[in-house]
Amino acid sequence: MPSELIPKEVFSEGAPELGPVLGAVARDALALNSAFSEILKYSLLRRDPNAGTVEIHRLVQAVLKEGMDEVTERLWAERAVRAVNRAFPFPEFSTWADCERLLPEAHTCAELVIQRDFEFPEAADLLNRAGFYLNERGRYTDAEPLYTRALAIQEKALGPDHPDVAESLDNLARLCYTQGQYEKAELLSQRALTIREKALGPEHPDVAESLDNLARFYDDQDQYAKAEPLYQRALAIREKALSSEHPDVATSLENYASLLRNMGWLEEAAPLENRAKAIRAKSA
Repeated sequence: MPSELIPKEVFSEGAPELGPVLGAVARDALALNSAFSEILKYSLLRRDPNAGTVEIHRLVQAVLKEGMDEVTERLWAERAVRAVNRAFPFPEFSTWADCERLLPEAHTCAELVIQRDFEFPEAADLLNRAGFYLNERGRYTDAEPLYTRALAIQEKALGPDHPDVAESLDNLARLCYTQGQYEKAELLSQRALTIREKALGPEHPDVAESLDNLARFYDDQDQYAKAEPLYQRALAIREKALSSEHPDVATSLENYASLLRNMGWLEEAAPLENRAKAIRAKSA
């Protein structure tokens, strides 16, 4: 199992990945409670209803592991990674507490991924989301190996030109940029843009995202001549592919207006800012 303290979400959200027996029990809250109650009679685990966690004694874990052959142990390691992947939420401010709660499970799964050399896409998804959360919280040293491993898995499992690889490249590029590794960040971001243009077409909204990412790198370094055409192209793509009142269009307007202000073009920036404010007000 991933760790001594296991959040209940690993069972409830991860049920489809836990095999036919445990998975069937985990899908049913009453059946899961009944199973826990029976096991508690023998002091094989401890349950904290307030924290929503289950604790399996180390000795019990050792006995269970000793009774598994290599194939069975690998199977349950993979099931654990897949279950935690299902339970780990997309990192945004509203889910930070849930991400932090499941972070020990994600770290243990990362160790399983390395030990077992897992290369399935769901393992990369988990590492990317955990890395994204850590990056958002400023824990860059912890985020980098997760991003790097996720990228390696995706390149091998999906191929080097898959759109998911581009997303991982963009994640790693942003992390490198925050650490002052500007040249590396630029190369990663350029590669992500190239992949998306080739795989999705030059006018796909995801291409606009990569254009924005690369433009921000240049903008922050006062390389306005490089940033401006990228912002303009990202805005044009979003205006064509999305509705004129889509929040992503507002993002492009804000980014481009900020660049114009940085260049001293205040009059040109104002109408873009006003339009972005109107979009935000309608979507609020």
